[in-house]
Amino acid sequence: MESADPYKSLGVRRRINAAGALTRLGGAVMAPEVVAAMVAASRASVDIGELQDAASGRIAQATGAEAGLVTTGAAAALTLAAAAAIARWDVAKMAALPHADSFPHDILIPRTHRTGYAHALAASGARLKRPVHGQGSQFFKSFRHLQHAEVVEPAADDLNPDGKMPAVECHADRGGGLARLIEHRGE
Repeated sequence: MESADPYKSLGVRRRINAAGALTRLGGAVMAPEVVAAMVAASRASVDIGELQDAASGRIAQATGAEAGLVTTGAAAALTLAAAAAIARWDVAKMAALPHADSFPHDILIPRTHRTGYAHALAASGARLKRPVHGQGSQFFKSFRHLQHAEVVEPAADDLNPDGKMPAVECHADRGGGLARLIEHRGE
């Protein structure tokens, strides 16, 4: 019979989490009613699209957002948010992702935000670009400052094979998202 502690049976040490809900520390400890709802839900089959629609409505109602999406963690949420910012409502673009070379797919990400989760944005098909504001400062006080970045400087791994930055036309994502897309003009 297996141990009641699945971590112990796998030889995984427990950690003291003083940081809050972090995916890399196992997420949040679930309330008993959440665990009970998961057990009950695991005993039936439903149409996943219908379930996602219902969950979206419930999340929107609870948060005041237009819609919501349940994901498996922070990385999945970032990948899906980037994909949504890139494809918008265009079904052909959605189907093409992560192969996005034929349409705008660059996302500005300040150097200070380039963390271990940046790969989750790139997994959507996004090409990450680093903006420069004013005299080369990498610090942006708000999304408004990011919208008005004067220059786009690629991260070292974002250069074309010839080492040159692609010609770009900047436009702000005014759809409420946190991404700013850059359209490649192909010059």
